[in-house]
Amino acid sequence: MNPQPRSVCGAWRSFGGSLMVAALLSMSGCARHKATYLSDLTPDALLHFESGDTRVSAEQENVVQEVVTRLQMQPATKALIVGHADSTGSTALNDEIAKERAQRVAALITDRDPKLASRVLVASYGENNPVANNGTSYGRAQNRRVNVHYYRPDQLADESQALQTSFGGRLRFHGRVDFQAANRESPAK
Repeated sequence: MNPQPRSVCGAWRSFGGSLMVAALLSMSGCARHKATYLSDLTPDALLHFESGDTRVSAEQENVVQEVVTRLQMQPATKALIVGHADSTGSTALNDEIAKERAQRVAALITDRDPKLASRVLVASYGENNPVANNGTSYGRAQNRRVNVHYYRPDQLADESQALQTSFGGRLRFHGRVDFQAANRESPAK
């Protein structure tokens, strides 16, 4: 569901899809208004995983590099890395797998450019935010993912409140990058 267009500093903008209120404020050149939430986001970058696995595949390394490049080119932008899991296995294990997936992607980003560490925030949903039916193998494959969302904290009235409100309060924040995550084995499922 895309919200209706809203007036941002006198200019009408639609903020469905992958655009955030913060990005719209930035695009319109309006710094006097502060957003209090992010829009309903489609991820700006998406990585999928095998069941029970937290390793980024060689085919998806280019997605990680695209995130690094975008953050390097846009120094005011931060990335929220959000891990997800399917519902196979226990809730506790799925929470750990989702967290580890997000940590691993964040660690790969900062391995490529350590200066980005302060601009990468890690969070996870576990199995609580499926995008597809966990009753099918296709659906479970879609739910084993990491989403990368870009945002501009200077355009948010309260960064942590905006992030928590935008993601329904179920998002678990894990702070900054765990630099050891890129080298850990996947939890057994």
